[in-house]
Amino acid sequence: MTLSKDIDRKQDRATSRGRATARGLALGALALLTLAGCDALRRNNGAPEFDGAYFRAKLTPSEVDRSAFSVWVLNPEKTLAGAREAGRYEAVKYCIQTFGSSEITWVQSPDVPLDQLSYDDSGRLVISGACNGW
Repeated sequence: MTLSKDIDRKQDRATSRGRATARGLALGALALLTLAGCDALRRNNGAPEFDGAYFRAKLTPSEVDRSAFSVWVLNPEKTLAGAREAGRYEAVKYCIQTFGSSEITWVQSPDVPLDQLSYDDSGRLVISGACNGW
């Protein structure tokens, strides 16, 4: 009887170790997947994708009237449709955060025909407008 109990205890310990190892492997795999997702966000600074590409865009509000702004989108040659949407995204985000509304009166609209789009001397796409809010 004692030998039987001793064998049962050893089997229980082995089973426990096996479960702990499996649990550890599962948690390790989960951690790796989580870190891989974080790396993708860091690589693009959490920026959304537009038409399959990532764009750097900079919005500058007017010093005279905070509702007026200009947006510059770098490397619009990646995909012009994506660059237009990246500029619009920055404008809408600014207007919502600052004035509580996504309504914009465009001066240089991202929706104009291709030959009417504006670019600066560095080749950046430029759009501008004013937020309609409050």
